Order: sequence, then structure tokens, then C-alpha cells
Amino acid sequence: MNSSRLARIRTHKEMLLPDNLQYIRRRYFHKRYIINPIEARSAVCRGALAFGAVDAELMLSRKSKKTYGIRVSRGFRMGDPKEYLLEEGGLSYCQNAFGVFVKIGEDVLVDHQAKHVFEVEPHSKVTEVEVFATDSPQPEFVTDSGVEEVGTWTYRFPVQGQRMDDPHEIEVSMFFGRAKMEVHVAALNFTNAEKTMSFDFDSRNIERRMS
Repeated sequence: MNSSRLARIRTHKEMLLPDNLQYIRRRYFHKRYIINPIEARSAVCRGALAFGAVDAELMLSRKSKKTYGIRVSRGFRMGDPKEYLLEEGGLSYCQNAFGVFVKIGEDVLVDHQAKHVFEVEPHSKVTEVEVFATDSPQPEFVTDSGVEEVGTWTYRFPVQGQRMDDPHEIEVSMFFGRAKMEVHVAALNFTNAEKTMSFDFDSRNIERRMS
């Protein structure tokens, strides 16, 4: 065995047997760094995510298992679906575009941050930030085959001395390389409100909290 680290994974049957962790420690104490995952039964499937939860210093980077992004509107291009065309203020926009933050297979350092600033409709009092994932490295639209919605963030605009005609900007940041992907949304020029969402890579459960 050439590895300097040894991971101990227990099975359900092993729960009925005497614990052998002490033997492993005696046998390999001077040769191996022993990892005893908190969620041992799922550690094989979760791999580095489980180890990272035990000792974050062991993890330098992770490889993104999906392409992650949000629904955006961009300038309309030749070849875009006509049903996605939105004309407003003399400009032509394409709705339902996939705004990529990180691509599948991309190496991301722990605490890697990707962020973009977006304008939202000035007359709208409510906007949604919808996070999507796909196995495609270059998705065009959130309606493409294989694209899944993994979470939605809803914000209600407070009117705090800002004219409704003024442009509203929000900054969307995604933090990768952790056991959970975090999405941070902050209003830039019309209120000080901020929100953060955490997405569990395994269960896709969403934890929402105000920050």
C-alpha cells in the first residue's frame, strides 16, 4: 500500500461486529493518516466531499460534476428562437439564456468564487434568481434537454427612495469547491438586502438563510 492516507468505510453488517478501529490504528498508526468519515456508509458515493467535511485542509480543489448557471436575458442573436425574443426600450433581448458560472469537468479551488452583475427590470418589484445544472459543457438555454432547475431565489424589491425608473442591479456569486455549493445574491444600488442559498450536491435539498 503506497498511499499515505487510509479511509475506513464500515458496512451495515459490520455494525454487529466488534469495532476494529483500534486494530487499524495500531497496525497503521506510524505509516498512514487514518480517515474515519462521519457518514461512513455514504462515503464511497460521496468520495472527496465526505473527506472534505472531516478535514478541509486535505482538499485543495474539486472537479465540477455539472455545469452550473442561472437564467438570464442577453442580446438577441441571429438564430435564437423567435419565441424568446423580448423587445423593450428599443432593444432586443433573448430570454431563457443559460448564464454559465462553472462548466462540467472544470477544476475549482476550495472557496472559488464566480460572480456576475445583472440588471433587473426597473418596474418589477419581484425578481427570481433560478439556478440550473446540466451535463452539457456549453448549454445555450435553460430549456435545453438535460437542464435541471436546482433552486430558486425570490426577492421583493423595497421602495426606499429609489425611483422606479432607475435601473436595479444585483450581484450573483457562486462559491464552489466546498461540500455544498453556495449562491450569494446581493442588491447593489437600491437596497442593502442580501441572501445566501446552499445546495447539497447529493440530496439537492436547499437551505435558505438571510445573511
